[in-house]
Amino acid sequence: MTGREGMVRVTRAGAYLLFAAGGLAVLIWPPLSYSGAATWLTVAWGILLLGPGVAAAIGVLARRYVWEWVGAWFLASGLAIYACLSWATVAESPGNAPRALILTGLTLKLLARAGQMAAEDKRARLAVLARQEVKGE
Repeated sequence: MTGREGMVRVTRAGAYLLFAAGGLAVLIWPPLSYSGAATWLTVAWGILLLGPGVAAAIGVLARRYVWEWVGAWFLASGLAIYACLSWATVAESPGNAPRALILTGLTLKLLARAGQMAAEDKRARLAVLARQEVKGE
């Protein structure tokens, strides 16, 4: 592993752990600004950040891309909940628009990462099948 590759992996793992910490914070201290949201929605939001954030970080550090791949899909779901809750407040408080826009962009970025990993997985599976064909397995 090169220094640059290691730095990228550590940075990605750190970002996933920050998502996990955010999920834990949501569960421990539910935001007052969303007190009108159903309790189950807040719990789902926290769980969809906490568990997948830890799993994705472990996946990055242990080089188990499937953990990051699956974690990224669930993290995007958790962020989408937060983005939707933020958008729901924009009509009455336009000052919440920046948060809603940033969260939506971050959700899309995570979805793009998950899609990228799905494409890499498909390429790897095709390469294995091609090797098996050549070997006659």
